[in-house]
Amino acid sequence: MHSIQPTVLLYGHLTHKRLDFAWREVEGYLSAEHVPKEIVLVIQSEGSGNYCWKFIEKMNTLKGITFFAKVYVAKSAAALIALAADRREIEKHGVIEIHLGSVIIESNEVTSQGKVSKWIIDELRAGREHTFALMHKCGIPDTGSHMDALLARNTLTLSAEECLKLGLVTRII
Repeated sequence: MHSIQPTVLLYGHLTHKRLDFAWREVEGYLSAEHVPKEIVLVIQSEGSGNYCWKFIEKMNTLKGITFFAKVYVAKSAAALIALAADRREIEKHGVIEIHLGSVIIESNEVTSQGKVSKWIIDELRAGREHTFALMHKCGIPDTGSHMDALLARNTLTLSAEECLKLGLVTRII
């Protein structure tokens, strides 16, 4: 008897609510009579803000469960979730787009001396550090053309072929 592989769909704009719902799906699989060894994350998303870090932290706490990302489009937060997965494959026209983060600064968040609140800087710094750590874990070189492009543009877009060449994915589907 062949069982259906536990699958969670990450799609559209990954809001806090949408990621909470996706994590409840993961928890549903974990509370089943037969706990799976692997959960598939099907990713078709332009991402969102920093909501992904809580989801990634939860992924990392599960022992004995691997996450397998099937990527169609993974941008921003969705790309980070894909990179956090234990293994990945990508659709032939798919992309992984890593973004270092950005914030909208309201005028009341700028001090009278023209400085930005420390919490904003700390949030951006933490996001960059987490992103660089994920990239390093996946084997993306800390120096070279990909890192230069990311730092220059704040975004690095990788085609399916580039992902395969870098070893980010095991195959192109």
